[in-house]
Amino acid sequence: MTDIDADVKIDLTPLKKFGDRFQKELSGTASTGPIVAMKKQWAMRYRSFAQLRFDKASKGDGTWPPLKLPQLLEDVAGVQLS
Repeated sequence: MTDIDADVKIDLTPLKKFGDRFQKELSGTASTGPIVAMKKQWAMRYRSFAQLRFDKASKGDGTWPPLKLPQLLEDVAGVQLS
């Protein structure tokens, strides 16, 4: 019986480059790429959500407690009670 011997070599350079680019994007040092685009999209979506929520709450949707009398007097008439 004969012995078969083989060496397998895999070039991992492309994977290393991808990993480096991925790490740059995650750390925020890259200026372009899919992760940078995703982070910008998420920021825009959250900002839109927060603005809509603030607008609704500031117009009295019931999620904020009503202002107390001293605060109302200060806001409306400019009267300081303290």
